Amino acid sequence: MTPARTQTRAIAEQVVRAMRRTCETEKPQNVMLHTIRLGADLWRQYTIRFDPAQNEVAVRFGPIVNTGQVPLPGSEPPPPSYPPSGGKEEGREARVKVGIPMAPTYDAENKTNIFSGPSFKFERQGDQLHIHFLDWHRRWSHSLILAAAGGLVAGLLFGKWAGIVASLGFAGHVLEDQLGFMGSNLLYPFTKRRSAGAHWWRWAGCTSGSDGAGSRNRRRRFGNGISSLRQRKWRWSKMQEARSDGR
Repeated sequence: MTPARTQTRAIAEQVVRAMRRTCETEKPQNVMLHTIRLGADLWRQYTIRFDPAQNEVAVRFGPIVNTGQVPLPGSEPPPPSYPPSGGKEEGREARVKVGIPMAPTYDAENKTNIFSGPSFKFERQGDQLHIHFLDWHRRWSHSLILAAAGGLVAGLLFGKWAGIVASLGFAGHVLEDQLGFMGSNLLYPFTKRRSAGAHWWRWAGCTSGSDGAGSRNRRRRFGNGISSLRQRKWRWSKMQEARSDGR
């Protein structure tokens, strides 16, 4: 196998090893995917996919990207010129059988490119292996109980209406997030698990470095907001100059 193929297969095998260990020991395992840095401003993007239908973990290398997550043209690894030995592989993708029924609770496919990669928690529930994406996220911070408590504190400090607004705003944010894929721990501290999301929409900006489209869109929105503020400030200064000239 080529070096790139060897690395993708090694990543898939290590992930599957942790998944099998979870089922054997019945103890949750946390796995973090590390980025592949090639230079000061260059990173090798790769994708991991949990495929319940085929009961496989698939890893493939993508293009080289810069820190802005812009791919370099022609930087994707070429497909192998001969069938690799020792494992099922298709195109640029290395696949490893898991041997345990999988139940991803988030997107089955996740990208890793810049800065730090995503983390997963493998947890056995009955005869299935549940795969939790960013298990630390939306735990205690996305709780309706916390929303009520925050509203109570705001009400005591700033008055009844401030408490109502704070509580409803917090709860609205939690319920809005619940409509996505990840879900939230709605009744913390009385519950310890996230409730499954409704899967009505996908919020792509919840990770740093693991989803290029979400990160780019977030930076664009931030940049557009800064540009808009600068334009308003410039117009205001011109209006002030015009007024002062007219006096």
